[in-house]
Amino acid sequence: MPRASVRPCQIEAASRSLRGRSSSPTSVANVRSAEYSRKSAAAGYLPSFSVSADYGLAGTLPNIATHGVFDARGTLTIPIFQGGHVHGDVLEADARLEQSRDELESLRAQIDTDVRTALLNIESGEEQVAVARSNIDLAEQTLAQSRDRFRAGVTDTVEVVQAQEAVASAHENYISSLYQDNYAKISLARALGLAEEGVKEYFKGN
Repeated sequence: MPRASVRPCQIEAASRSLRGRSSSPTSVANVRSAEYSRKSAAAGYLPSFSVSADYGLAGTLPNIATHGVFDARGTLTIPIFQGGHVHGDVLEADARLEQSRDELESLRAQIDTDVRTALLNIESGEEQVAVARSNIDLAEQTLAQSRDRFRAGVTDTVEVVQAQEAVASAHENYISSLYQDNYAKISLARALGLAEEGVKEYFKGN
């Protein structure tokens, strides 16, 4: 059965986990939206200036003794009596901004935890696979010795059968440990937000 191995470049990929997670762009966009809303609310304290213009014809009869009339106006608005309302809008925008930032930080912490847990599981899985591989070698050596003793007439078939069962059990344990090891690597790819691409990368060449 093919075995995937962890490479340094894969561990370095953990720094890209936040950008890769599908929920991250939404959280980042929520923070930016809240920041713009806060700026918009604070702009209520600032005066505003507007300009309007109009053009038409003036005269006694249409097309007779008429002339163009142009009117332009500028309006300066100073929010003197809106301080309380604007202050309330700013406080509400601050609350939304703080909440969106907390949600983003919570997501980052969760992603960091997921990645670290997956890396630890991979390390543990590699060790279990190595132990299981060693147990297979030992069981096969024991089986070979049992067969040699059986041919020499030193032992009976019971010992050989027991050695064969030990080899089969060692192979089952190896398959189980290999499954756990590969599953940990898939979990890491998922934590990085690169489930499909990550699986191809982690199992490339294996």
